[in-house]
Amino acid sequence: MFNYFTLQADPNDAIPDNCDAALANSETHPNAFDECAEEQRDQPGTWGFQALDLDTGTGVTGGTGAYIWGMSDKILPGNEMAYIVEHVPAGSPFNFTGATTNPIHVYTHENGGFVSQGMIPSNMRPTSDHSLHSDCLSTGNQQLIHDLHLEDRNGDGLMDIKMYTATETWVGYVNGQWQIVTDP
Repeated sequence: MFNYFTLQADPNDAIPDNCDAALANSETHPNAFDECAEEQRDQPGTWGFQALDLDTGTGVTGGTGAYIWGMSDKILPGNEMAYIVEHVPAGSPFNFTGATTNPIHVYTHENGGFVSQGMIPSNMRPTSDHSLHSDCLSTGNQQLIHDLHLEDRNGDGLMDIKMYTATETWVGYVNGQWQIVTDP
C-alpha cells in the first residue's frame, strides 16, 4: 500500500528551470527527483492511495482525497489490520503545511471496502517513523506507508498511537471508542 500525490497544476509548469536539466541527467545527478520534489513540497494537489496484490501487482483498492498515515494490527481488539486515514481535499499542499487537519478516521478493510472503526479525537495527526524504510521511502510520486509510533501507554494490551502535538499525547481504542490515553 502506498500514498501518491498528483500536482494540481501541469507538472511541467511547476518544475523550476534548474530542475529540468537535473531530471534530464538523472544518471549524473541521481538525487535530482528528491531535490526537485523538496523544492515543490508546498505545491497544491491531490493525495490518494493504492493497494496492490503482492503476488500479481494488480490493484486491490485505492482512492483519491485520502492520505494513509499508518496501519497496524496491534491497535484494535482481534488484531485486525487498521488504517489511520485523513480525508484530504484537493488543492492541499504536498507537505500539509498550513493545511487544516481534517478528522482522522480508523478503518479496517473487509470484503473489498473500508469499514469505519471510529475517529481519533481532536483532529490530531499521528507520528510515524520515516527512517524504518529508508532504503525504499518512495518511488516517483509514490510514498510507502510509514510505521506509526506505537506503545501500550495505558496497559490494556492494545498499542496506542503517538500524535503530533505540542505536548506528548497518545490516543488509543478504549471501551469501544478512540480517546486520549494516559499512563497507568
